[in-house]
This record gives sequence, structure tokens and C-alpha cells, in this order.
Amino acid sequence: MDDRLRGLRRRVGRGEAGARAALLAERLRSGDLAPERVRLAAALWDPDARAVSPVPQRLHEATALEPYGRAAVERACIATVRLLVPCWVEAFPDDERIPLAVLASERLALMPPEARGWEDGLRHVGMAEHDAARALEAGYQSAQALAAVAVDYTHAGVVHGNMGVEVVAGYALESLTAGPGRTEPDARRLVHEAIAADLVAWVLGEGDPLRERVEAGGR
Repeated sequence: MDDRLRGLRRRVGRGEAGARAALLAERLRSGDLAPERVRLAAALWDPDARAVSPVPQRLHEATALEPYGRAAVERACIATVRLLVPCWVEAFPDDERIPLAVLASERLALMPPEARGWEDGLRHVGMAEHDAARALEAGYQSAQALAAVAVDYTHAGVVHGNMGVEVVAGYALESLTAGPGRTEPDARRLVHEAIAADLVAWVLGEGDPLRERVEAGGR
């Protein structure tokens, strides 16, 4: 690392205004950071990335991340379905299959694609159909059923590499708006914030929230 990068990192550490944008620009110039990674952070509305690499529109859902590669899509889908776990836990506090499926997806996403497989207890396709039916039969709102389907599609997609991105995004938004008082714009904002929180630091090489969660046991 050259002296200029070290100096900019120190300025960022001190919280100086404009320092992070300057650091991103210098990392781009020096080849330390690929332009497409900055574009993705900018598309997720990171202000410093946008100062360096403006993009025409904001990305709200995992569906818009497909041009940025498999890893970005997987992480975006996982961030999206994590939002759905609380409604399942509230309805079925003793049934850990949905939270465990999300955690399993997170663990698998950190592995090379060729090393992935169904984790213990998740070796069957169609978990969502069973769980969705159970949620509806138990008289709960459709939020739980929709959450089960989105989680199942995400887990299967991480394993097989053929993520049903539109399905995950669609069911997640429906689940988030199934309860009273939450509009679709509210749900889209929550999804965008969750995706940005998981992806921006990772794509810019500033941290890895997904890995940190897995290493902390999924908390």
C-alpha cells in the first residue's frame, strides 16, 4: 500500500468529511478496487461511491443485481429473506426450520459453488410447500406461507446456482406487505436497506457482514 492510500485510510479512520470518497477514488486509480464494484455500491445508493461513480438509477431488489454476478445475487436474496424470519418465529416460536434454512444459506454462500450441498436437515426440496401449507392450515396470515416459499427458493438457489431471483423478490414483498399498516413502498425501502447493509461493505472490501454473522453463529 502506498503512502497516499495509507494517509487516506487514516483520514477515514478519523472521520474526516470527504475522506472515504477520496479513498475510493484513489483505490480506483491505483487498481486496488475494480470499477464494477464501485458501480454496484453506487447503485445501492452509497453516497461516497456515488460521488466517484454516479449511476442512473437506484437498485431496490435482488432482481436488478443479476448483471453484477452470482455472489451479489445470492447475498441480496439472503439479505431479503432475513427480513422474513421474524414473522415466522412469531407465529411458530418452536419451529426453527426457517431460521435454520436462512443460516444454512448464509454458510453455503461463503463456500465455493462446487463444494455446496444440502445441509443436514435441509436435504429435501419442497420444504416451502410443506411449511407454507402448515402456516395456512394453522390460520396464520399468508405472510408466513410467503416467507417459507421465499426462504426455500433462496436456499435451493444457493445450492444449485439457479436462483429464482424474481420469485424470491416477489414473495418477500408480498410477505412483508401481508400484515396491516405496511405499504409496498415501505417494504421496498426495507428490502433496499437490508441489501445495502449486507453488500456495500463487502463489495468495497471494507468488511463482510454475512461472514461476520456466520462466524458469530447466525446472530
